[in-house]
Amino acid sequence: MLHAAGVLLMNTGYSIVAERLTKWENHKASVSHKNSLILKRFFFEAFDAYLILFYLAFYEQDVLKVRSELISLFHMDTFRRLFLEGLVPFLYQKLSNGKKTNTAVAKKTDEVVKDPSLDQDIKKDEYEQFDDYIESVIQFGYVTLFASAYPLAAFVAIAACSIEYRLDLFKLTKTCMRPESVLRNDIGIWKYLLKSIVWLSAFTNCLIFSFSSMQMYQYLPGYFTLDKTGEHNLKPGNGWIIILIIFAIERFLIIFGILFDFAIPSTPPDVKMKERRRDFIFFQQNQSARSVLWNPDQKKRGMPQDNPLRE
Repeated sequence: MLHAAGVLLMNTGYSIVAERLTKWENHKASVSHKNSLILKRFFFEAFDAYLILFYLAFYEQDVLKVRSELISLFHMDTFRRLFLEGLVPFLYQKLSNGKKTNTAVAKKTDEVVKDPSLDQDIKKDEYEQFDDYIESVIQFGYVTLFASAYPLAAFVAIAACSIEYRLDLFKLTKTCMRPESVLRNDIGIWKYLLKSIVWLSAFTNCLIFSFSSMQMYQYLPGYFTLDKTGEHNLKPGNGWIIILIIFAIERFLIIFGILFDFAIPSTPPDVKMKERRRDFIFFQQNQSARSVLWNPDQKKRGMPQDNPLRE
C-alpha cells in the first residue's frame, strides 16, 4: 500500500513538472505538444511502476519475489483505479446534488425559471482522457512484461477493464462535462508505446523464463548447475548454448508477432465494403449531376445557367 501510494504521489507531482517543461519547449502545433507530454509522463511513470520489478527479476533473479511484488502492486493499482473512478465520483455527485437541491429551495421565490441542467453541466469538471490512457498503458505493461511471472494478471485486467469502462461511462455522463469530439484515424502515439511494450515483453519474458525462474532448468538440466542455496547457474562452457536458445526464442516471438500483425488487416472487411459502397454512391451522384449540368437538351429546355450544382 505504501509503495502504491508513493508511486501515485510521485506521478502526481511529476505531471505538473512535465506540463511546465513541455510548455517551455514551445511547440508549434498542439499535436507535437501532446506527444512530447505523453512521452515524458509515460517514461517517468513506467520507471516508477516497473523499476522494482526489473530489479527483482534481472538483478536478484528471484521470480518468487517478482510474483509477490507484482501481485501486490498490480492489484493495489487496479483497486485504486476502480475506487477513484467509481466510488469517489459517485459520492461527489451525491454531495453536489444535495447542495444544489438546497440552493434550489432557497431560490424558489425567483420569478424567472432557468434550466437547471445547463447550470449543472457548466459546473462539472472537464474530462481528462490522458489519465485513462496512461493508466491503461501501464496496466498493459504489468500484464505483458512480466507475463511468465504472473499469468493470472491478464484475467484480472480483463475483469477490471469490464468494470472500469462502465465507471468511465458513468463519469462521462454524470460527473464530467461532455468532451470535445475530434475525428482521429487512430490513438496516435499511444499505439507506438503499446507496440514497444509488446516487443520488449518478448525479451523480458525470455530472460525470466531462463534465469529468474527454474523453468528452463527443468527442460535442460544438463546445461545448469545448482549451488548450495538451490540457485541454478550456467555450466561453464555451455553458457553460449543457453544464450543462443534465449535469443532464438525471442527472435521467433518477434517474427511471429510481425507476421501476425500483417495477417490481421488494420481495417475490417465489412468497413472496407461500406467505404467502397460510399465511394460508389458518391461517384454515381457526381456523374448524374454532371450529365444534368452539361446536357445541351437541358439547356434548350430553359435550364437556368446559375444552377447551384454547377459550382
